Amino acid sequence: MSETFQQEKITMRKRIGRFAISREFVDKNPEVVLAIMGRVIVVRCEMMYQHDELEYIALSPYFDELPPGMITPKYEVVISKDGACIGFKRSE
Repeated sequence: MSETFQQEKITMRKRIGRFAISREFVDKNPEVVLAIMGRVIVVRCEMMYQHDELEYIALSPYFDELPPGMITPKYEVVISKDGACIGFKRSE
């Protein structure tokens, strides 16, 4: 493997975040959820029954790079009105 590829892998491990998607949104908009999942590598998913949502912990180039020992920040999924543009906004 090239040195550049190895460096990109290390950087990606530092770009971790958490976000949630409501179960209802998943049921009603599976194509949008697929587009969201195409932008992250999910490392953990948990159904949060008290909020009726799925909470994800994921790696993504769209998340900020974190120094070691930091608490995983929370992000909001931002979707344009037409659904064509999907991004993440850090909320903590």
